[in-house]
Amino acid sequence: MPAVELLPLDADLPAYLRCRAKACQVELDSLVHPQAVEQIRERLTRRSGNRAISMCYPLAVHNLLTRALNKAAELGMPVVTKELVSQV
Repeated sequence: MPAVELLPLDADLPAYLRCRAKACQVELDSLVHPQAVEQIRERLTRRSGNRAISMCYPLAVHNLLTRALNKAAELGMPVVTKELVSQV
């Protein structure tokens, strides 16, 4: 069986999250502010000298987003914000 290489989502992150939200029959913007999506990508990118190493894989994205959604609910926030993603 051939090995499959999964590349980070990076530029495809907004489309991926919209697709996942649509599967739950909700609009992404009703859950997550667009700047928060960019912050997720930033949080999952590591810097090593002049190199950026993306860890923006589906499992890491879902774990971070789940923590942010749970924190938003705990705080009574209507959507996940960029600032909230920075704190979780």
